[in-house]
Amino acid sequence: MCCYLSGEAVEPPDAQAFYSQRRLRLPGLPCCYRSKRLEAVSLPRDYFPLPPDLPLWGCLQRPENDSPDFDHALEAIARAVPQSCLVVIEDRLPSLTACSWSGWSAARRWCGSGC
Repeated sequence: MCCYLSGEAVEPPDAQAFYSQRRLRLPGLPCCYRSKRLEAVSLPRDYFPLPPDLPLWGCLQRPENDSPDFDHALEAIARAVPQSCLVVIEDRLPSLTACSWSGWSAARRWCGSGC
């Protein structure tokens, strides 16, 4: 089941009308912060399991936040640069990533085979 997690404190009561996914309203704010400072680490490209010779383009937000209509934008990019690699953030729960990834079928057809 695909749904959008949100918070009561950040959206109006009628916000469901603006979502195509079922919206689950959590009490309070839908975020948390680490108390310790995080240091940035620079890693070489070959650290990641990505093809070394294809251009990369990314959707660097939680995939379940994307509208189902976002598939059209991804397909347009993939058609414009067919030998490329779409990089997405994978959720700790594989079912959430799979839910979003299944909607991006058009973009997957056009991306390079090495991704």
